[in-house]
Amino acid sequence: MDVEDYINDLDYMKRKVSEEYPKIGKFMKDTDIIWSDKASNIPGGVLEFYPKGESWSPNPSRHVIELYDKNLAGGELKKAIAGDMLHLLGDKDYETGEPYDPEFYKLKTDFMKTFTPWQVDLDKKVYAASKIKLNETRSFEDWMWTTRGDAWIRSRLFPDRNDYWRGSHTIEQQLLLDKMKVYLKSQ
Repeated sequence: MDVEDYINDLDYMKRKVSEEYPKIGKFMKDTDIIWSDKASNIPGGVLEFYPKGESWSPNPSRHVIELYDKNLAGGELKKAIAGDMLHLLGDKDYETGEPYDPEFYKLKTDFMKTFTPWQVDLDKKVYAASKIKLNETRSFEDWMWTTRGDAWIRSRLFPDRNDYWRGSHTIEQQLLLDKMKVYLKSQ
């Protein structure tokens, strides 16, 4: 293990994510990353992303990543932060209706068109369980775009230590996701 594996300083991690992924980095100055003592609203959840303007955010005037697992450190913390920022890059500004990052938004749109019948069936089962266990109220389409689609993307770009999703992506999806990673690393 490297000494960096033990670092949980959030300013340091913001800098490291920004250096490695410049496309994410350009949004870091407008994003607060905070440790929270409250429990995640999702069992096993370690962090939550709130876009600027979300009323239940700890700071509705800024983008916020709220971290719940104080054991997150080093590479796992860096991947968690970078992965949660995908919620922002792949979405639209609530004030303007324009994508935060038009190129990444297009790549995400292309990716969302690639799901196989097996994957859609699985996602519908997870959605149904979320409605029961987590009181999910969004439509399946909104949930897929905002939550599950980002999970599919994050799972290849920034897999956590469990790497549960390994082997779940088609070749077409892998190629698109690799293209996303190259884009995120570009200036």
